[in-house]
Formats: sequence, C-alpha cells, structure tokens
Amino acid sequence: MTQPTIENLLRASAPAAPQANTAQLVAQTRAAVERERAPRLKRKLLIFVPLATAGALALTAGAVVVNTITSDVTVDVSYTTDTGSTLACTAEFAAGSVFDADDRALTSFLRGYNWTGFGQDVYNRALAEPFDPATLNGGTSADELSQREIDSMSWNDAMTAELNAAVPASLLGQDAAYTSWSSDCEGLLH
Repeated sequence: MTQPTIENLLRASAPAAPQANTAQLVAQTRAAVERERAPRLKRKLLIFVPLATAGALALTAGAVVVNTITSDVTVDVSYTTDTGSTLACTAEFAAGSVFDADDRALTSFLRGYNWTGFGQDVYNRALAEPFDPATLNGGTSADELSQREIDSMSWNDAMTAELNAAVPASLLGQDAAYTSWSSDCEGLLH
C-alpha cells in the first residue's frame, strides 16, 4: 500500500463544488439580504430619531442651566523640591456656588488672599500625604502606576486640600459654594 501524499489528502478534503449555478446563488443571497435590511433599517430609525432628539434637548437644557466657571485669580506657584530644584508654574482658582456661578464674597476672598508660600505648602502636603493607588475604584495597585503618576496625583490632592484650607469655612458653607482650580503644574516632587 502506498503512503498518501499531502497533495492527495488536500484534494480529498476539498469541499464539493456547489451544484447550483453561482449566479443563481448570488441573486438569492442578495434578495434575502434586501428583505432583511429594510425592516431593520426602519426599526433603527424609529429608535435613533427619538433618542437623538432627546439627547439634543438634554444638551441644550444643560447648556442653559450650567454656568461656565471662569478663572477669578491666577496665582504664581513656586516650590523647592527635596533635591533642591526650584520649580514654578501657575494655578487658576475660581469660585461659585450651585445657585450662582459668580459668588462675590468667595471671589473677593480669592483675589485678596496672600498666596505667598502656597506652592511650597502644596508640595509639603503632597510629600506628607502621598496618593494611595488602592483608593482608586477597582483597587489599583502601586505596580500599575508610575511614580510620576503617583506624584502627580499626590500634588493634585494636595492642591485641592490647600485651596480648601485657605478658604474660610464660613465662605464655603454659604449656598453650596465651591472653589475649583486648574493648573499647568506637573506635580514633580523629586
């Protein structure tokens, strides 16, 4: 008995040629696809149009209700790291409340506050109270974040804490007042 060759095995395993005419099969497939497509497209439109309309209305209503927060004060932030590097950046602070985006008392405080040493205070707090990755949703481990990411998160947490510590509680307690900030500081700690 002879050993079968690979070519013979492949030829024997090939599917049989279709018995029907190829053109006839293509025409039947196209007709079936067209029958399925028309009702499905109509159903999609019946769902999409009302949802798109509702979404557009919600966005428009949101734009009317939500006030844009604009910066009330820009502060020069500088600090010296434990390695002796002096870094400088800026932070912008804004004040508002749930009921009034222009909280005059809080804005006045932010503009009149002596921000000297604020950057060093933020840096010192970031070192003293480093960010713990386990506090993230899902319990992220320290191995999943770089030290630079942890330092940046520590800086951000410290910036928020120092800003809130600077503002008197009596100003924050009125009409759900809040402060917000943005900054070009990278939060380099070492």
